[in-house]
Amino acid sequence: MKTNIKSGISLIILVIAIIIIIILASAIIISVVNNNPISQAKKMTFINDLRNFEDELNSYHSDQSIYVQKGYNSSSLQADENNITYNGIVDSNKTINDIILLLGSNSKYDGLFEVLDGKLVYKGTDENEKEWAEEIGIVTIIAASEMFVVNQPVLSAGMTAKKWNGSSWDTVSDPDNDTSWYDYENKEWANAQTEDESMWVWIPRYEYQIPTPHSLTAQTIAVNFLINTETTASTGYTVHPAFTFGSTELTGIWVAKFEASGTASAVDVKPGIASLRSITIDTMFTACRNMETINGARYGWGTSGTGIDTHLMKNTEWGAVAYLSSSAYGKTDEVWINPNSDYLTGQAGTSVSADPTTSTYSYDDLIYGINASTTGNIYGVYDMNGGSWEYTASYVANGHANLTTYGLSLVSAIGQYKDVYLQGSSDTRLLNYSANSDKKGDAVYETSTTDIGATSWYGDYSVMPSSSVPFLYRGGRASNSTGAGVFSFNDNSGTLQSFIGFRPVLVLSGAL
Repeated sequence: MKTNIKSGISLIILVIAIIIIIILASAIIISVVNNNPISQAKKMTFINDLRNFEDELNSYHSDQSIYVQKGYNSSSLQADENNITYNGIVDSNKTINDIILLLGSNSKYDGLFEVLDGKLVYKGTDENEKEWAEEIGIVTIIAASEMFVVNQPVLSAGMTAKKWNGSSWDTVSDPDNDTSWYDYENKEWANAQTEDESMWVWIPRYEYQIPTPHSLTAQTIAVNFLINTETTASTGYTVHPAFTFGSTELTGIWVAKFEASGTASAVDVKPGIASLRSITIDTMFTACRNMETINGARYGWGTSGTGIDTHLMKNTEWGAVAYLSSSAYGKTDEVWINPNSDYLTGQAGTSVSADPTTSTYSYDDLIYGINASTTGNIYGVYDMNGGSWEYTASYVANGHANLTTYGLSLVSAIGQYKDVYLQGSSDTRLLNYSANSDKKGDAVYETSTTDIGATSWYGDYSVMPSSSVPFLYRGGRASNSTGAGVFSFNDNSGTLQSFIGFRPVLVLSGAL
């Protein structure tokens, strides 16, 4: 018995000793690996390269800001060695490949980095490189995938980023690096102001999915924000067409925060002012186009038109705002009507479908006013329900004389400035409606059930254009009560009407 006990104890001691040896050996191996001179050299080289990339990225943003402030044209802003064009606007989505070209070396990192939301991201799979990147604060693709990322708003000369401080709008001095002025995850859409004090809201590129299209029931639209100009949609999703401008893919668009006011030669986008009405759709279209060059100085971007495009809002662009409003990143619920019978912009009543009145609440009223916003807070777009009806740059191509009588400039414009709808086998509302059943993103067929009636989401009016009334207008007016709304659409001849206004859209891209 004594011999057996001693043998048992010896065996236990031996096992413990072996475990300790293994642990110590593992620690020594790890220490050797981590302190291996070759490994350390690779780490330092990698970290130094990353710091160079970050410095170059920061320098790029700084240079772009200077170019914007000085108002330089793109033709004079080239990096001589690599022929990289600076477009005179801040482009936070510049790819890392362009930055590597500017460095003139380090091609070994091609495909391993990209710029997301203005920041450098490592997207390789090497575990050591991931660890080294994280050591100096570089986000890895795993961490990036867990982040909520939207395309950073692009500002032109004359535009300043604005952040609501609870009672007024503050200017953001460093909008490239200080992204606190927008937070789409919390329904805070980016706002900016031009030199004339007009207000604009950024709609970033996204894909969408409507659970049950062509239904009377209002639904929460699934939205995924897309990075840069990504064109491949997820299964079951559609990249919203508002972000394709002719042959140019856009990272986002700026839409007027309020209905247009002022005059045809000096269009404003401001709250609490009577909207600009009683002009033809042709005059509206021309007024928006003239904001780009002829009248561009008043907005701060000059008159060259370089990198700037202004135009009358298209039906698909209206749809882009409407769909985002109905997603988890917007109000989701019905946007309240602007019931102001004097057609003052940015107003709300005391209920979702309030009767027309001259006693209304301003857009910055935090109890009633914000309910008329597409976000349910002050950061959204206003007047999309009520106020005045709004002509959009959209029509049924039925050949009626009113197309050119009242909308010649629009009808004659190139395709990127308009949404053209097919005529059915016969020019009737129903056949025209059915002929465009494959039209995406415009908040017409996808969010209604038929050609006429209160058959759009929330019981909004649905009237498909035909015959002598080929143009589409949106949103309803102050007196339309339950029939007005973000998803309402109607027909008109294009002539001037005292109850129809409009809304401009601003596109910024180095390709323009």
